[in-house]
Amino acid sequence: MTPIKTPKKLIEVALPLDAINVAAAREKSIRHGHPSTLHLWWARRPLAAARAVIFAQMVNDPGYERHLGRGVNKEKAAAERERLFKIIEDLVLWENTNNEEVLERARAEIWKSWRETCALNKHHPQASELFDPETLPGFHDPFAGGGALPLEAQRLGLESYASDLNPVAVTINKAMIEIPPKFAGRAPVFGSAGVSPAKNWFSRGYLPHLDHPGLIQFITFRLADAIPHDVLKRLIEEEADDLERSRSLEKLLDHGYGECQLADPANAEIVQSALLHFNEQRYRLLAWVIMPNHVHVLIETLKGHGLSEIVHSWKSFTAKEINRRLGRTGEFWQREYFDRYIRDERHLNATVHYIEQNPVKAGLVRRAEEWRYLGVYWYRESAGETPALPGLEDWSGARGLAEDVRRYGAWMRDQAPSWATA
Repeated sequence: MTPIKTPKKLIEVALPLDAINVAAAREKSIRHGHPSTLHLWWARRPLAAARAVIFAQMVNDPGYERHLGRGVNKEKAAAERERLFKIIEDLVLWENTNNEEVLERARAEIWKSWRETCALNKHHPQASELFDPETLPGFHDPFAGGGALPLEAQRLGLESYASDLNPVAVTINKAMIEIPPKFAGRAPVFGSAGVSPAKNWFSRGYLPHLDHPGLIQFITFRLADAIPHDVLKRLIEEEADDLERSRSLEKLLDHGYGECQLADPANAEIVQSALLHFNEQRYRLLAWVIMPNHVHVLIETLKGHGLSEIVHSWKSFTAKEINRRLGRTGEFWQREYFDRYIRDERHLNATVHYIEQNPVKAGLVRRAEEWRYLGVYWYRESAGETPALPGLEDWSGARGLAEDVRRYGAWMRDQAPSWATA
């Protein structure tokens, strides 16, 4: 039997563990676009660590190997490892999850190492079958669990295959790995994406959010210093369950950490004026509350204006105005924001109640109506003047917001099978 020549891999020699650990720990507090928002798998692996490990397993170490006649001397190998470490350090950052420039650098190194391995084995009897320099090896994970490894292998350019004995894990991996590539590049189910800046089903990462005119959206954005870094780090390290961590983060917000710039009435007025400014033009403002260090808003989006555009306009304008007023510079809002579209009447009522009672729950007032920067039900009766989703031409307008929600919720449920087969 002809032996296979296998160069030593980078993971067998060294890794920038500090950078990987920091990125993996930070990931625990991230919600948008993360698999944990699809399902809270009990043994979820950090995407950053999975990405780094797969890269380091695929890339050859630059060190000299006499028996293979490859590699460079110690000094050059050390410098080359530093270059590869820099790629890993960039690769594990959450902001670079879909950064094509960073991903392409990583994929290029994987291809380079694979072609070197193919060249070393070009005389192997099964070289044409096993060592095709134009085809990367596939990634197979028979016990994929939450899918972190096959997902990141796919991101790095490998063809991934994932399975598990647990049917929940199988469903997760189908949703993340098997089904999305089949629809990549296809037109949105609601028509051409060029018609409106609304994104329909979209992803800040790879998990879906729904942004379409007529939907009712619940949005939360917070000040940059609303949660202290050391407190957040401790919470991430101590709280393993995602649901409990989310609840803990909500409690932290209500504790009023940071400078609480929105407790200043003048600053809160700036934010409230911004929310009201484009009401009935870009969106219908249904409910809101301005807390000392964060803001909750419930809106119905209107045709021609995407959710990200709306939130950006709020944050950009208010940050500039408040910073100018305070004579300061720098980040005012945290870059990320939370959004969720209202699914049914029960969800709507729970969300409105949460907004209304937030000042009471935080211990700022005894009754909700005592809080100055709170607006609830102001536009309840005006909601429903436009169809919630395209295709509801027979819908002449609801009696109120709850009826509107019921209507488009039922419509979405009925239409889902046709979208899947479109």
